[in-house]
Amino acid sequence: MSTTDVTRYTGTQQLREFVQAIRNEPVWLSELRLQAVEGFEKTEWPDSSADEEWRRSDIGFIDWDGLQYQLPPVPPQPPEVTEAGAAAPAAALAEMSGPAVPLQDLSGYVAYLNGDPVTVSLDPELAERGVCLYTLEDIRRGCLTDAQAGAVAASMRESLAAADARPQFWHYALLDAMTVVVLPRFAEVQAPFLIDHLLSGEDVIRAPHVVVVTEDGARATVVERFRSADAEDATVVSHGIDGFSAQTAAIDYAMVQDLNRETVMLRFGRMDVHQEARMHHFEAHFGGDFVKGRIEADMHAAGTDVVLNGVYFASDEQHFDLRTVQRHIGRNANSQTFYKGAARDEAHSIYQGLIEVKPGAALTDAYLTNNNLVLNDGARAESIPTLEIKNNDVKCSHGSTTGKIEPSYLFYLESRGFDPVEAKALLVEGFFDEVASQAPEFVQEQLRALVMDRLQME
Repeated sequence: MSTTDVTRYTGTQQLREFVQAIRNEPVWLSELRLQAVEGFEKTEWPDSSADEEWRRSDIGFIDWDGLQYQLPPVPPQPPEVTEAGAAAPAAALAEMSGPAVPLQDLSGYVAYLNGDPVTVSLDPELAERGVCLYTLEDIRRGCLTDAQAGAVAASMRESLAAADARPQFWHYALLDAMTVVVLPRFAEVQAPFLIDHLLSGEDVIRAPHVVVVTEDGARATVVERFRSADAEDATVVSHGIDGFSAQTAAIDYAMVQDLNRETVMLRFGRMDVHQEARMHHFEAHFGGDFVKGRIEADMHAAGTDVVLNGVYFASDEQHFDLRTVQRHIGRNANSQTFYKGAARDEAHSIYQGLIEVKPGAALTDAYLTNNNLVLNDGARAESIPTLEIKNNDVKCSHGSTTGKIEPSYLFYLESRGFDPVEAKALLVEGFFDEVASQAPEFVQEQLRALVMDRLQME
């Protein structure tokens, strides 16, 4: 795909015209985009004076009408495809700066440069077993079977139907780098799928989206990484994820973003979890100037297990506002959310967590906790855990702490030969490790490096 020969529209008032100009997409995707436009036209941008979820994060500073939206009107030639373990195109991997992961250690790999899939890799043994890894270009070329397209469309339609904020509708109308992972019945994939995004562009909107759909008994891990190609570009990233975990299936998903300090990131995710299925979601935020996200997990039946974990480290004047929703719809389901964050300099972090128990969700077992470290007097951290329980046969609890490093801990380490900087670094790394250790192994290594990098910036 070439980013030079594209149709461009600027301004939110032209959104419908823009979407209607997109050609050569399957009917279900075109209809979904138009449905998103209708939702967009019926809503307003969030009002920080009236909307509780957005009260601490005013997005009025974004010049929506000054952003450029880009999508190619015709499907391009497919990107070069390599087998897992083979050497991907050298030029493509050279562009993807950052921690390297050998392809032989992955089940599948997609590298995007500004939304263009520059390389795609899938283990041929998995392909023979019916595991599929698609990009938006594959969808446009009709590579999905009818059953796969139906499952992907159903998952996305349900998320769109549940959307309640204009930025969500905006995202579904504009998604431009869509990755789809489809797992057939009882397919157990050991090595992770990795999706890499390298982004740039001044006043440009990038809208990547991931859909993971499993059939009964399937299991896989999907990791996404976001980085900026240019430290100065003011890019707006609108990221979405849809996950469908069928009966007894399991999805582990992790996202790490280290975007530049000019980037705005808006992120929305929704997970559907069914009988005796498992869904683990992990997110890590270190970059970006302004980040606002919401992750929701809907538990529909007995035996479901949901874990929502996250870490964030805000510095300078960064603003992070993260929200999670554990929504218990069916009975006898378990969920746990555990987020840890640190703030330093003049940064501001907000965590909002909700456990929602519907009337029919008896025997719910849910826990929510958020811990924050404030590393200096100028930084702020807000923690807002909430319970909304409509059934009395449940076990639900939440906890929240915000504080500074305990001076006695620093004194103890310094008395044993560590200098003050080393002692502080050890304590902060240990603080994060309880949550970070639950991420995929190669993600853990990257997280430790990012934490140390932020501490060295002092």
